Amino acid sequence: MNGWGRRMARIRLACVALFLAIAAGCTEVVTGTGSMDTRPQPPLTSAAALGDIATVDFCSLVDRAVIDKVSGVAEIDVSMDRCQVTVSKNGVPMVLVVGEPMDGETRDSMPTSPHQVADLPAGITVAKFEEEDMCGREIVFADQMRLRVNVALAEPDGRNLEYRTRHMCEVADAALETALKMVRGGTALHFEYGDRSYSTLAACDMIPASAVAIALDAQRVSTKRYPTGHECEWDRDSARALFAFMLRPLSLDVPPDAIEETIAGRRSYVLPDGLTIGSGCEVFTVNLRGPRPGLTEGAAVYVELFEPGQDDRACTIARGLAGAAFAKLPPV
Repeated sequence: MNGWGRRMARIRLACVALFLAIAAGCTEVVTGTGSMDTRPQPPLTSAAALGDIATVDFCSLVDRAVIDKVSGVAEIDVSMDRCQVTVSKNGVPMVLVVGEPMDGETRDSMPTSPHQVADLPAGITVAKFEEEDMCGREIVFADQMRLRVNVALAEPDGRNLEYRTRHMCEVADAALETALKMVRGGTALHFEYGDRSYSTLAACDMIPASAVAIALDAQRVSTKRYPTGHECEWDRDSARALFAFMLRPLSLDVPPDAIEETIAGRRSYVLPDGLTIGSGCEVFTVNLRGPRPGLTEGAAVYVELFEPGQDDRACTIARGLAGAAFAKLPPV
């Protein structure tokens, strides 16, 4: 995982998922002389396989029993755009992420190669990417929407690269197997968000790109609009900013080094990143009940400056951007 990917994980606050059982339906069997339909199936798009991508519960694409065959599952967390599973493989702690839908505009520059999988639906392909501390798969739909199945080391590991990659990829392939099963069957579950839910808002509309450019000392910034609308990223050569909506458990503790403040009339928390390479700061607020008991919705700004020793400046920028965004959130 690249440095920005690891830093984004800080803002993408996860929450504990509640497993839902999928009941098998019964159909009446009628005998007859009909023949099997051999007509070619249309290429499978993300909408046909998953429905509304903005409301998918990505933890419904994860089968704990399948993952447990190759690793021990310690915890499963859910958020609006991803399911995060903490696992341990032969004593090596890893983090599996399923979801993070991307389209042609928002897909990062990670190089991929084809990954051979049997019996894929028409129009579906799978790509793979592997780095020293990561093994990933991407399910590519006919409309070029991608779902990521990514495994990364939870902490540095001194064992050789081949050992780490092999075990990470075993977990990734197990997760890919169950995700493809749900895609083939069209059995993904969906959240039912309330009327004042943050999920109905467009993250890129919460902060004008011109305001981000001014805050980052740039004439202009490039903008990435993620397909669910829950995340927006702005980039310039030496800095980046991210605004995101997420889910997290009501019981999740605030980090002890977070600074509590009131921003735009909302209880908020400022968390300097303390990066050894570059500088960063996160500002988040959690105010709205989520789509299930025990979950709450939150919003967060994350700022990364590529120059080290600038955490205070990163927090000043993040506070300003958070003030603009939090003021537009629905009333509690």
